[in-house]
Amino acid sequence: MNSTKKITEGQLAGTYLTSANITQTITNGVTDKAPSEDKMFNALNLKADNSLCVASNISVDSTSVETIALSYLVSSGTIKANDQLRFFMQFSATSSVNLKIIKLYYNTTNSLSGATQLGIWQFQQNQAGIIPFIRNLTCLNSLTSQTIYSTNSSIQNDEALTSSNLSPSTTAINFNNNVYFLISFKMDNNAETMTLRSFRNQLIR
Repeated sequence: MNSTKKITEGQLAGTYLTSANITQTITNGVTDKAPSEDKMFNALNLKADNSLCVASNISVDSTSVETIALSYLVSSGTIKANDQLRFFMQFSATSSVNLKIIKLYYNTTNSLSGATQLGIWQFQQNQAGIIPFIRNLTCLNSLTSQTIYSTNSSIQNDEALTSSNLSPSTTAINFNNNVYFLISFKMDNNAETMTLRSFRNQLIR
């Protein structure tokens, strides 16, 4: 003999989905939807390549004194212990045999005073067109210890190194605190110009 039993309200425990609980968006901090927007946001964010700074067309001229072309703040809490930061910049300069220098620094203040050099390239030849300058900073499972190649050697690109530059330097940037990154230009001839054509600091996670 078959029988049916009516399930009355309150007999089944649990949470039931309604249209108000189902989401088609992903928003940081939202936890009352299915799937949880918060969990989805965090999962996707771990895979994302984020730009910490993007800039273009910044010119420095009429100076033979080292001058900041670009500086920007990376706030505390932005960097995680296994992140990598890729600094990719393109610049142009007056084509001449005069010395021209580009440098990358970090500091706890927006100043060259007391800043620590992360990279340098200097050239003294006629070089027209757009010129790349690249550095990569890798966190060593830490917010206070990193490696980077060629902090003091004049190297244009640390992604294509010769055997003489294969020993990385260890830096001690404390990303628990605010950190400034700075790009500077210097020219021997104060009548010449250097221009930061494009810059991107990419956070790779």
